Amino acid sequence: MPGYIFLSFIASVLSCDQELHGKERKLSYELYLKVLFISKVLTYLVLLWWFWRVPVASISQQLVQPFGKVLSWSAGGILNENVMG
Repeated sequence: MPGYIFLSFIASVLSCDQELHGKERKLSYELYLKVLFISKVLTYLVLLWWFWRVPVASISQQLVQPFGKVLSWSAGGILNENVMG
């Protein structure tokens, strides 16, 4: 009978150890996800800030002129007779 009590005690200790290990793993994984999310957001913000004023298209001014002020080209200016937008 004392052997059974000892084995029961060992089983409960192992069970608690496995439970703690599972909680530690879960906390570690959650921390990893938070760090990954924050780094992704910071990367996107830096890229957005870096390329905010870079023109994405160059259109001849003669093509844009008939539309007058309807089109807004606030991101760029006129460069080599082309409108940058």
